[in-house]
Parts: sequence; structure tokens; C-alpha cells
Amino acid sequence: SQQPGAEATPALPRVRLLEVVQRVRAFIQEHGYGLHDRLPPERQLAENIAVSRAQLREALASMESNGEIWRHVGNGTFISALDAAHSIGSVAQLAKSTTPMEIMEVRLLLEPKLAGLAAIHASEIEIAEIESFLKKGLVTADIVASQGLGDDLHRAIARAAKNSLLLSMFETIYAVRDATNWGRLKPARQTEAALALQWEQHTAFVNAIRERDPPAAARAMRQHLEYLVHQMRDFATGAITA
Repeated sequence: SQQPGAEATPALPRVRLLEVVQRVRAFIQEHGYGLHDRLPPERQLAENIAVSRAQLREALASMESNGEIWRHVGNGTFISALDAAHSIGSVAQLAKSTTPMEIMEVRLLLEPKLAGLAAIHASEIEIAEIESFLKKGLVTADIVASQGLGDDLHRAIARAAKNSLLLSMFETIYAVRDATNWGRLKPARQTEAALALQWEQHTAFVNAIRERDPPAAARAMRQHLEYLVHQMRDFATGAITA
């Protein structure tokens, strides 16, 4: 309850989502945040742009879906590879003109290289972060949590490769993937055996990164992605049902 004599804190007016997004973009530009920089904590950012935390979270969720930012629980909110002024149109347009299988073809070209570079350039802290996602993924049986941890693992490897241009391409691919009708080629649930196999594949390329073996890391990443392609084809043709 309010103490006697204390002034009431005025409630913040409701601001339209688009305006909140524009305020966040303006804040990013005015303060010189660049690619992969971390934004201030939500409470601080909300105060800086004069909106409630609920309004800010809604805006950040919209920006994340457009590929402008990415968020990791416990680590913060980061500027994505896509420029804020162009990301909405470019991601939406690419999502309309591509297919999940085309996205996998590009991932097969890009991610084995990132895994090989991570084996060369990753710091011990980055390897520890990669291994933390692996450990969590190995013990979860929940498909949604498993997919999220898998994305976190792949993104951590892309960052550890220490190549900003390749990382920009990676973030763009994932933003387009998330904007497509990706779920239609995924089962409503996967078998425990399928989940276990995917995390065994993750283990293979994480171990190769830890052992500083670029060819093995690239090879294991390619084998994992090829398995996902085969799985997608099976689900698309009805060869496997959930």
C-alpha cells in the first residue's frame, strides 16, 4: 500500500505496438547499437522509451519474429543480423518465395562451415555455453523445449565461428525459416528415438568442436542436417506419421 505523503506513480498510457517498435528502433539508432550488441535489460529499456514492460515485451516479440533481434533467457536481447529498417519487408518477402527444403539446402552449405570455424575460433567460455545447451537437450523429452535448445545450440556455434558475415547469413536464414509455414513439415510430436538420435548427432559435432577438429565438426554437422532433410521428406510424403 502507498505510504502517507508519498506521491502515486502515474500509470503509463497504452501505446500502439507499432509506436513501441518504432521507439525501440529509434533507441537503437540513437545509442549506436550495432550488429550483435546486447540491449539494456527490459526494465531499463522500458524506462528509457517510456513504456511499460508488458508493452516492451510485446514489441520485442514482434521484432524477434521479424528477425531484427534475438533473445536468450538469462543472457539478454541482441541486435540481429538484419537491419531494422529493412528486416520486415525482406524477411516477409523471402518467406513468401522460398520453401523449408530450400532453407535446408542453404543450411547444408553454411552450417558445416560454421561448425568447422567454431572448432578453430571458439573460446573456452563459448564452448562451455555450447556444451550447456547440449547437456540440457540430452535430458529433455519435450519436443518444443528440444527444438528451442537445438536452435540455441546452433546459434551459439554460429557466434563462436567468429565470422560476422557468415553469422549475418545464419541469422537471416533462421529469421526466414521462422517466418515460413515451417510447422507443416514437422510432426506434432516426435518419437523418443528420433529425439535421442538428433541429440546424439548434436553430441558428435559438439565433441569435435571441443576437440578442435574442424573437419570432424563440419562432417558431423552435415550428417545431422542431412538427417533432418530426410526426416522432412518423410513427413512431407507421409512416410512417417507422428
